[in-house]
Amino acid sequence: MKLIHSAVISVFCKELENLQEITRALRSLAPIPDQIQIESHAASGFNEKKIIILELRLEKEKHTNAFLRYLAGRLGREQLGLVLNQKHSRLDDEFCFFLRLDKPALLKGEYKLIDQGNCFHIKLSIAAFPKTRQAALEVVSKIFSTAA
Repeated sequence: MKLIHSAVISVFCKELENLQEITRALRSLAPIPDQIQIESHAASGFNEKKIIILELRLEKEKHTNAFLRYLAGRLGREQLGLVLNQKHSRLDDEFCFFLRLDKPALLKGEYKLIDQGNCFHIKLSIAAFPKTRQAALEVVSKIFSTAA
């Protein structure tokens, strides 16, 4: 069953951070083949400091479902409960669901949800039928309650 149309995981890598370590952590978020490319874009941050934006895009159903199972399995009961309690505020009008994982914690292998700051951004485009907010919220509940 298709739960999401796509998952986009992105992270900013600042000038003095280890790009290889962050790339490895990004790839570790999704149990997918190495052939799926991580895109990188250069940008300027505050005071014109260089930033590399890394982005992993998953669109095939087998990849998105594997990612969702993996993510939900790593969050833990408390974090999953938090996601479910906040599902209304994390879902936008276009049925995209947003999560942020603490970057320093993830680099140590810990999955910790945060609301702001230095993080890995996850954007899930929810596949809801009928295309209503209530149907999208039910899909979100299904994704994150199966592991809770």
